[in-house]
Amino acid sequence: MIIVVGKLPMQQPWLEELIQTDGWKFKTVSGLIPLREFDPSNIAAILINAHSLQLPWKDCLLWIRSVAPNTLCILCHGFTETLDWISLTSCGAYHSLHLPLDPSEVRQALGFVSMSRNQSNGKTLSIAKLAGCLQNQ
Repeated sequence: MIIVVGKLPMQQPWLEELIQTDGWKFKTVSGLIPLREFDPSNIAAILINAHSLQLPWKDCLLWIRSVAPNTLCILCHGFTETLDWISLTSCGAYHSLHLPLDPSEVRQALGFVSMSRNQSNGKTLSIAKLAGCLQNQ
């Protein structure tokens, strides 16, 4: 299941169809609290727009980690927004998409999610792990 948390800045009528075409269930929730209603093992990824929730990215990511610790978090943000990527990956950020969403970028991100979930060793690919490796060099 792919869940969109928060509001996207404009209608994205193609988003649900694209997600379902890739074999995922699609849900939207207006805030973080409703995430408690879902079985975390069924959530492949969460696309989140922290700006629409009027919350800091770190707070959103840490809250998501508390209710769905293995869920891949994809940050949806504006082109001009500066993100402290190293810090956010340590809080659970997996990937990011610029707003407004572009279908080809969403498709690519879902491909990353699929690859990550289908790894034979059961471990999740993580940009956070990569970033940690790069920092240790």
